[in-house]
Amino acid sequence: MEFANEGPRSRYYRNYCDFETIIDQPGILFTATGVAAANTVVAPLSADQIGVVSFDAGTDVGGLAGYLSSAVLARLNNGGTWKLEQKLRTPSVLSDGTNTYSLRAGFLDSVSVESTDGVFFRYTHSVNSGKWQFVTRANGVETITDTGVTVVISTDTKLQIQVNADGTKAWGYINDVAVASSITNIPNGAGRETGFGAMILKTAGVVARVFHVDYHDVVCVFK
Repeated sequence: MEFANEGPRSRYYRNYCDFETIIDQPGILFTATGVAAANTVVAPLSADQIGVVSFDAGTDVGGLAGYLSSAVLARLNNGGTWKLEQKLRTPSVLSDGTNTYSLRAGFLDSVSVESTDGVFFRYTHSVNSGKWQFVTRANGVETITDTGVTVVISTDTKLQIQVNADGTKAWGYINDVAVASSITNIPNGAGRETGFGAMILKTAGVVARVFHVDYHDVVCVFK
Protein backbone atom coordinates (compact mmCIF):
# COMPACT_ATOMS: atom_id res chain seq x y z
CA MET A 1 0.00 0.00 0.00
CA GLU A 2 1.24 3.48 -0.79
CA PHE A 3 0.36 5.70 2.15
CA ALA A 4 -1.89 8.58 1.10
CA ASN A 5 0.23 11.50 2.25
CA GLU A 6 0.22 13.63 -0.87
CA GLY A 7 -2.25 15.94 -2.54
CA PRO A 8 -5.08 18.04 -1.04
CA ARG A 9 -6.32 17.07 2.37
CA SER A 10 -8.72 18.65 4.80
CA ARG A 11 -6.92 17.67 7.99
CA TYR A 12 -4.76 15.07 9.64
CA TYR A 13 -3.81 13.71 13.06
CA ARG A 14 -0.20 13.15 14.01
CA ASN A 15 1.53 11.99 17.17
CA TYR A 16 5.31 11.95 16.92
CA CYS A 17 7.46 11.12 19.93
CA ASP A 18 11.26 10.88 20.04
CA PHE A 19 11.26 9.67 23.66
CA GLU A 20 13.65 12.25 25.02
CA THR A 21 11.66 12.16 28.27
CA ILE A 22 9.01 10.06 29.98
CA ILE A 23 7.35 13.14 31.48
CA ASP A 24 4.52 15.05 29.83
CA GLN A 25 4.58 13.24 26.51
CA PRO A 26 1.41 14.31 24.65
CA GLY A 27 -1.27 11.66 24.92
CA ILE A 28 1.10 8.94 26.21
CA LEU A 29 0.98 7.00 29.49
CA PHE A 30 4.04 5.04 30.63
CA THR A 31 3.47 1.86 32.67
CA ALA A 32 5.80 -0.37 34.71
CA THR A 33 4.54 -3.05 37.10
CA GLY A 34 6.52 -5.48 39.26
CA VAL A 35 9.71 -5.57 41.33
CA ALA A 36 12.42 -3.45 39.64
CA ALA A 37 10.19 -2.76 36.65
CA ALA A 38 10.93 0.70 35.26
CA ASN A 39 10.83 3.03 32.29
CA THR A 40 14.01 5.10 32.00
CA VAL A 41 15.47 7.58 29.53
CA VAL A 42 18.90 6.33 28.41
CA ALA A 43 21.69 7.62 26.20
CA PRO A 44 21.28 7.05 22.45
CA LEU A 45 22.19 3.52 21.38
CA SER A 46 22.97 4.37 17.76
CA ALA A 47 24.36 7.38 15.91
CA ASP A 48 21.02 8.36 14.39
CA GLN A 49 19.08 8.52 17.67
CA ILE A 50 18.13 11.39 19.95
CA GLY A 51 15.83 10.11 22.69
CA VAL A 52 15.57 6.48 23.81
CA VAL A 53 13.47 4.93 26.57
CA SER A 54 14.41 1.65 28.24
CA PHE A 55 11.38 -0.49 29.15
CA ASP A 56 12.40 -2.94 31.88
CA ALA A 57 9.91 -5.64 32.94
CA GLY A 58 11.79 -6.21 36.21
CA THR A 59 12.34 -9.45 38.11
CA ASP A 60 8.78 -10.53 38.90
CA VAL A 61 6.86 -13.19 37.02
CA GLY A 62 4.17 -11.08 35.42
CA GLY A 63 6.35 -7.97 35.41
CA LEU A 64 5.70 -5.59 32.55
CA ALA A 65 6.68 -2.26 31.06
CA GLY A 66 5.40 -0.24 28.15
CA TYR A 67 3.54 2.79 26.95
CA LEU A 68 0.07 3.43 25.55
CA SER A 69 -1.99 6.25 24.14
CA SER A 70 -5.67 6.47 24.99
CA ALA A 71 -7.09 2.99 24.40
CA VAL A 72 -10.01 4.48 22.42
CA LEU A 73 -8.09 7.05 20.38
CA ALA A 74 -8.21 5.36 16.97
CA ARG A 75 -11.17 4.12 14.99
CA LEU A 76 -9.57 2.41 12.04
CA ASN A 77 -12.47 2.95 9.61
CA ASN A 78 -12.91 6.67 10.26
CA GLY A 79 -12.26 7.73 6.67
CA GLY A 80 -8.60 8.45 7.34
CA THR A 81 -5.63 6.38 6.20
CA TRP A 82 -3.57 5.30 9.20
CA LYS A 83 0.18 4.80 9.34
CA LEU A 84 2.07 3.83 12.49
CA GLU A 85 5.85 3.56 12.62
CA GLN A 86 7.94 2.54 15.63
CA LYS A 87 11.65 1.90 15.95
CA LEU A 88 12.67 -0.37 18.79
CA ARG A 89 15.71 -2.31 19.89
CA THR A 90 15.04 -5.91 20.82
CA PRO A 91 16.21 -7.31 24.19
CA SER A 92 19.78 -8.57 24.58
CA VAL A 93 18.47 -12.06 25.38
CA LEU A 94 15.68 -13.87 23.56
CA SER A 95 12.68 -15.22 25.40
CA ASP A 96 13.16 -18.84 26.47
CA GLY A 97 11.57 -21.52 28.64
CA THR A 98 13.27 -20.26 31.81
CA ASN A 99 12.82 -16.52 31.38
CA THR A 100 9.81 -16.10 29.15
CA TYR A 101 8.46 -12.83 27.83
CA SER A 102 6.41 -11.47 24.96
CA LEU A 103 6.71 -8.24 23.00
CA ARG A 104 3.89 -6.33 21.31
CA ALA A 105 4.04 -3.12 19.31
CA GLY A 106 1.52 -1.31 17.14
CA PHE A 107 -2.14 -0.47 17.54
CA LEU A 108 -2.97 -1.77 21.04
CA ASP A 109 -5.63 -1.10 23.65
CA SER A 110 -3.71 -2.56 26.61
CA VAL A 111 -0.13 -2.90 27.83
CA SER A 112 -0.97 -5.28 30.67
CA VAL A 113 -2.95 -8.05 28.92
CA GLU A 114 -3.65 -9.14 25.37
CA SER A 115 -5.43 -6.37 23.47
CA THR A 116 -9.13 -6.82 22.78
CA ASP A 117 -8.80 -4.71 19.65
CA GLY A 118 -5.61 -3.97 17.76
CA VAL A 119 -3.29 -4.39 14.80
CA PHE A 120 0.21 -5.16 15.98
CA PHE A 121 3.41 -7.18 15.86
CA ARG A 122 3.93 -9.87 18.51
CA TYR A 123 6.85 -12.09 19.53
CA THR A 124 7.66 -14.85 21.98
CA HIS A 125 10.15 -17.68 21.50
CA SER A 126 7.67 -20.59 21.64
CA VAL A 127 5.29 -19.30 18.94
CA ASN A 128 5.91 -19.18 15.21
CA SER A 129 9.51 -20.39 15.65
CA GLY A 130 10.49 -17.11 17.29
CA LYS A 131 9.46 -14.99 14.30
CA TRP A 132 7.41 -11.81 14.43
CA GLN A 133 3.70 -12.37 14.01
CA PHE A 134 1.41 -9.78 12.42
CA VAL A 135 -1.85 -9.79 14.38
CA THR A 136 -5.23 -8.26 13.60
CA ARG A 137 -7.56 -8.61 16.55
CA ALA A 138 -11.20 -7.50 16.87
CA ASN A 139 -13.32 -8.07 19.97
CA GLY A 140 -10.88 -10.73 21.20
CA VAL A 141 -10.81 -12.75 17.95
CA GLU A 142 -7.56 -12.66 16.02
CA THR A 143 -6.01 -13.41 12.66
CA ILE A 144 -2.29 -14.22 12.71
CA THR A 145 0.09 -13.86 9.78
CA ASP A 146 3.65 -15.15 9.82
CA THR A 147 6.02 -12.34 8.82
CA GLY A 148 8.85 -14.75 8.14
CA VAL A 149 11.20 -12.46 10.09
CA THR A 150 13.03 -13.98 13.07
CA VAL A 151 13.59 -11.76 16.09
CA VAL A 152 17.30 -11.10 16.64
CA ILE A 153 18.79 -9.87 19.93
CA SER A 154 19.94 -6.28 20.45
CA THR A 155 18.82 -5.21 17.00
CA ASP A 156 17.23 -1.92 15.94
CA THR A 157 14.00 -2.80 14.16
CA LYS A 158 11.56 -0.50 12.38
CA LEU A 159 7.97 -1.74 12.56
CA GLN A 160 5.30 -0.12 10.43
CA ILE A 161 1.56 -0.69 10.13
CA GLN A 162 -0.80 0.83 7.56
CA VAL A 163 -4.59 0.58 7.48
CA ASN A 164 -6.82 1.77 4.65
CA ALA A 165 -9.53 4.37 5.13
CA ASP A 166 -12.45 1.98 5.55
CA GLY A 167 -10.57 -0.35 7.90
CA THR A 168 -10.83 -3.39 5.66
CA LYS A 169 -7.14 -4.11 5.03
CA ALA A 170 -3.97 -3.77 7.09
CA TRP A 171 -0.34 -4.09 6.00
CA GLY A 172 2.76 -4.80 8.05
CA TYR A 173 6.34 -3.79 7.23
CA ILE A 174 9.61 -4.60 8.98
CA ASN A 175 12.62 -2.43 8.14
CA ASP A 176 10.67 -0.99 5.19
CA VAL A 177 9.97 -4.41 3.66
CA ALA A 178 6.37 -5.61 3.28
CA VAL A 179 6.01 -8.78 5.34
CA ALA A 180 2.27 -9.28 5.96
CA SER A 181 -1.26 -8.17 5.23
CA SER A 182 -4.69 -9.02 6.59
CA ILE A 183 -8.33 -8.46 5.64
CA THR A 184 -9.92 -10.19 8.64
CA ASN A 185 -10.44 -9.23 12.28
CA ILE A 186 -9.38 -5.63 11.76
CA PRO A 187 -11.05 -3.66 14.56
CA ASN A 188 -13.36 -1.07 13.04
CA GLY A 189 -16.65 0.56 13.87
CA ALA A 190 -18.19 1.80 17.08
CA GLY A 191 -16.92 -0.01 20.16
CA ARG A 192 -13.85 -1.39 18.41
CA GLU A 193 -11.59 1.60 18.95
CA THR A 194 -7.96 1.08 19.88
CA GLY A 195 -4.80 3.01 20.73
CA PHE A 196 -1.10 2.63 20.02
CA GLY A 197 1.95 1.65 22.06
CA ALA A 198 4.46 -1.08 22.85
CA MET A 199 5.01 -3.47 25.74
CA ILE A 200 7.09 -6.28 27.23
CA LEU A 201 5.37 -8.82 29.49
CA LYS A 202 7.14 -11.55 31.50
CA THR A 203 5.41 -14.86 32.20
CA ALA A 204 8.28 -16.88 33.71
CA GLY A 205 11.64 -16.35 35.37
CA VAL A 206 13.24 -13.84 37.74
CA VAL A 207 15.78 -12.24 35.40
CA ALA A 208 14.92 -8.79 34.10
CA ARG A 209 14.25 -8.36 30.40
CA VAL A 210 14.52 -4.98 28.67
CA PHE A 211 13.71 -3.49 25.28
CA HIS A 212 14.15 0.07 24.00
CA VAL A 213 12.05 2.41 21.90
CA ASP A 214 13.68 5.14 19.82
CA TYR A 215 10.56 6.84 18.40
CA HIS A 216 7.05 6.44 17.12
CA ASP A 217 5.25 8.36 14.39
CA VAL A 218 1.49 7.90 14.10
CA VAL A 219 -0.43 9.64 11.32
CA CYS A 220 -4.03 9.60 10.13
CA VAL A 221 -4.65 11.53 6.90
CA PHE A 222 -8.14 12.55 5.81
CA LYS A 223 -8.64 13.35 2.15
